[in-house]
Amino acid sequence: MAKVPCVCGCGTMIPPINTNGLAARYAHGHNPAVGGYQPGHRDRRGVEARRALGILAGQGHPNWRGGEWKAGGYVRVTLSPEEAAKHPTALKHGRGWSIMRSHLVWNRAHAEDPVQPGEHVHHENRIRDDDRIENLGKMAMLAHVQLHRNWLKRAHH
Repeated sequence: MAKVPCVCGCGTMIPPINTNGLAARYAHGHNPAVGGYQPGHRDRRGVEARRALGILAGQGHPNWRGGEWKAGGYVRVTLSPEEAAKHPTALKHGRGWSIMRSHLVWNRAHAEDPVQPGEHVHHENRIRDDDRIENLGKMAMLAHVQLHRNWLKRAHH
């Protein structure tokens, strides 16, 4: 199926029919009626130049914070695509990759036994961002859930 250009003028080619079965006009996030992309808009100054240099993601992005952030108390780490290929639990985020830091620490210390999907890394002291190897233990997801469930039961009795 031939693609059509986004009507905002950005040059992005999109399928002519959107996911609702209607005629598509804008690329995702480009509709100015809902706060999307507008070429030359004053709040987007420099975006085209940064995009041309390939620095809208990673260290070149204005919101870069060193490649680590917290999600639910756990620390996630940005990975290169090459590094992500070495870790079965790495997740793709747009054009980038990330992994829980506890998984990365475990995998580097136990290269022969990396964390697999369906496995968790348990923090012995229950501090989610304490990723010292001596504080980590790998276990099956169900066993980890049951361990925490039992702690909760004991805490409420």
